Amino acid sequence: MKVGINSYAFRWAISYGMMDIHRFLSKCEELDVDVVQICDNLPFADLDEETCQAIRERYSGRFVLKTGYKGLEKGDIERALCVSHKLGASSMRLVIDGFGHKASVDEVVEVIKGLLPLLEKLDMRLSIENHFEHTPEELRSIVEKVGSSYITICYDCFNSIALNIDTEHSFSTLLPYIEDVHVKDVQICRFNTGFLFRGCRMGEGILDVEDIVRRTLALHGEAAFILEGWIDELSSQERTLKQEEEINKDAIRYLKELDHE
Repeated sequence: MKVGINSYAFRWAISYGMMDIHRFLSKCEELDVDVVQICDNLPFADLDEETCQAIRERYSGRFVLKTGYKGLEKGDIERALCVSHKLGASSMRLVIDGFGHKASVDEVVEVIKGLLPLLEKLDMRLSIENHFEHTPEELRSIVEKVGSSYITICYDCFNSIALNIDTEHSFSTLLPYIEDVHVKDVQICRFNTGFLFRGCRMGEGILDVEDIVRRTLALHGEAAFILEGWIDELSSQERTLKQEEEINKDAIRYLKELDHE
């Protein structure tokens, strides 16, 4: 079991300007994780070649590096892939929605098929994340229509709830193509006349993480389980940062202990 963390686990430290890419990677080394995913909240695609080389040399062998990008413009994705390769990344997560227009399955397939020559040249995988607009069935259709081992799924345990699709349905639909799992835990509580999904400490929410891990590894022995936070901002930066730090440490410890059961 590969335990990892991505830059959205430190969304508040990064958004407050308290953590750049170097401090993030240093923190990941301190946490002693197997996999690190640098996502678009740290603009890695803008890094120059010298910085990429320094990061690659510094962290090569310490953990598997991956990246995460958001966009559907072929040229922008190609640029992000090339920078990812210079960093030493083995794959890049891609979010394909949130641009004011939901791309059709065929539109996405056309873009991704156009990326295959570069993916093959770089020997990198492109891992599409289930997000807020495309159903698990649509994403599975995209992967199957492209028909390449370079295209995989980055499965987020709770993103599909935005489409009123539960974790079990989205997971079982996408399981054959999962490369990475974005792990987080949430609690559901009444909020006014509705319900609130709220991030919480790993193991204190509704996610059956043991089942997700067991079923994923049974099919994909090299899958990575990457911590990503959904923790709300508190009343002050100091309290927020302290909570973020504590919850991340606890979650990594939880996942590592799970690996030894």
